[in-house]
Amino acid sequence: MPIKTPLEIELEIESIGQKKSELNFGVMFVLALLAGVYIGFGGALATLVSHDLSQYVGVGFAKIITGAVFSIGLILVILGGAELFTGNNLLVMPLFSKKIKFRRVARNWGISLFR
Repeated sequence: MPIKTPLEIELEIESIGQKKSELNFGVMFVLALLAGVYIGFGGALATLVSHDLSQYVGVGFAKIITGAVFSIGLILVILGGAELFTGNNLLVMPLFSKKIKFRRVARNWGISLFR
């Protein structure tokens, strides 16, 4: 896989942003709910794993393990194609290049943030 130039990365993000902005309300709402479920699962699993862990492996290593386990939620968001608000902030790139309108960005942000 060749290394992409910054311009190629920008164009790809803009293309993905256009597709995300065109999702219908129902699909976007369900994907936003799934993002919350995935992150909640990662957080709950990290809490479960890290409970009293510092007694056995030390505070520093316990924090590393907690972070690694929490990232399972983020991995599920990526693999599941969910609509997480923090990732949808990249919609400003197609907005600033005038490929989508602000109302599409606001709609996407509203659904993914306030689901």
